[in-house]
Amino acid sequence: ETYKGRYEVKTESGNKMLYVYRRRVQGVEDQDPPPDVYRIISINKNELVLLEDLGNLAFWVFERAN
Repeated sequence: ETYKGRYEVKTESGNKMLYVYRRRVQGVEDQDPPPDVYRIISINKNELVLLEDLGNLAFWVFERAN
């Protein structure tokens, strides 16, 4: 499934936050879901580390594609 949407980076209480707004899935959802919110723990030329702000507080680690 391919998801479409947009993102914003905001600063809240000194923390950089990533908001991911996803468009609804046609035929499955009636409206756009609330944004997924992550705290940006670190970002550099090789890696992005996020902490899920709600839910199970999972860490997400992404490597930059070459």
